[in-house]
Amino acid sequence: MKQSITISSLGDLADRGMGLTWACDDCYRGLDLTLARAIKIWGTRQRYVRWRAPVKCAGCGSKNVSMRVQADVSIRQATGTPFVQPCSAG
Repeated sequence: MKQSITISSLGDLADRGMGLTWACDDCYRGLDLTLARAIKIWGTRQRYVRWRAPVKCAGCGSKNVSMRVQADVSIRQATGTPFVQPCSAG
């Protein structure tokens, strides 16, 4: 029987070896904010689904910032680079 896993909080992401990155949607600059830092600020129970962290871009000042979940790094280490698709010629 398969066990379902719910990953809905910052703590859940950390427990599963995942991460978060933030990037400005206006100037495309990456923000210097990690999952570990986000947990220090907002706590492990902070839900990340449909959550807009109250942050702004240090470069342009925009509050139009997107958050992206990073896959478990152990998957990448075990399989090489599973998220890179080969180029098709032609």
